[in-house]
Amino acid sequence: MAGAVVLVLIAIGAVVIRQQQDSTNPFQSIQVGSTYGYSRAACDSVTGLVYVTNDHDRTVSVVDPAKGTATATIKLADDPEGIAVDPDLHRLYVVGKGAEKGIEGTLIVIDTMTNAVVDTVTTGHSSWGVTVDSGTHSVYVTNLVGLDYNPGADGSSEPNTESSVVVIDPVTASITASIPVGYNAMNLAIDAASRTAYVTGDYHDSTNHSITGLVKVDLATNAVTGQIGLPAETHGVFDVAIDQGARTAYVTSTEQTFVIDLAAGALTGSISISGPGFLGVDPGKHAVYVTGFSGQLQAIKVIDTEKHAVTTTIRAGSKISLRGLVVDPRTHTVYGLDFDQVVVIPR
Repeated sequence: MAGAVVLVLIAIGAVVIRQQQDSTNPFQSIQVGSTYGYSRAACDSVTGLVYVTNDHDRTVSVVDPAKGTATATIKLADDPEGIAVDPDLHRLYVVGKGAEKGIEGTLIVIDTMTNAVVDTVTTGHSSWGVTVDSGTHSVYVTNLVGLDYNPGADGSSEPNTESSVVVIDPVTASITASIPVGYNAMNLAIDAASRTAYVTGDYHDSTNHSITGLVKVDLATNAVTGQIGLPAETHGVFDVAIDQGARTAYVTSTEQTFVIDLAAGALTGSISISGPGFLGVDPGKHAVYVTGFSGQLQAIKVIDTEKHAVTTTIRAGSKISLRGLVVDPRTHTVYGLDFDQVVVIPR
């Protein structure tokens, strides 16, 4: 399945801060739970707290970087996947991907003031990514297989109906729309200026030709308005992130980070990476951070979104295996996600 890449809590009594001592691991790390595959995190831009998913433990760690500890553990009923935070409404949204056979994915709603689960919304099969519209506070969740998908007895169905994005009202915690977005839909990002969501995945155009890249969704009408295709040889579209000020989107695959001009709605270039790339944006510095490799070591590459070029490579060290990252836009701190730790990378 193209792009199907799986993008770190047992109650913590005393949390240990592990400062790497050797020269190849120079960064402070904070112990959290554990994960099988890739980890996700969201940073509250008001409090500075970092929320980290742990799919092995079915929990979310609440990390306070100022204290250097994980201060709380939130237990979940499903394996967590995507995560997003709405600082204004004091809400944390975690996607439960429906890991067990026959179980549908969910959006788990958590009150960040109490760290309590307050709502659960059924979203689809193999739910994946989530983001919040900062203007309306609506929540958007991608599903590899949507709630409305209903193939015929022979397995055939209408083109572009398999995957979906569901729109959730944050007040009523109910679905207000379900948008078919092709297939293999995984992650998404919102361009506030144009009120458009960009969804990674595949889509059949008017000639029934399959396009791998981004599917454009108008948030005013909840309708697909077009696609931005990546090169035909692209395999595995992983992540998408937007620098609003630069009006630029970045999309990662196994070997490339693609640069997309949002005003023009077109691919304008690419930057080579090695390994699946996970993205974080610092809009204040016009910087995008992407995980990859530098030689045999895991690293984070820093892309200047105005120059569209890599300006720095941060080598993570020989004992660190990055499974994701997130950026605090206030402090410009990058947090790398390992199997059971958050690696603090000051900038």
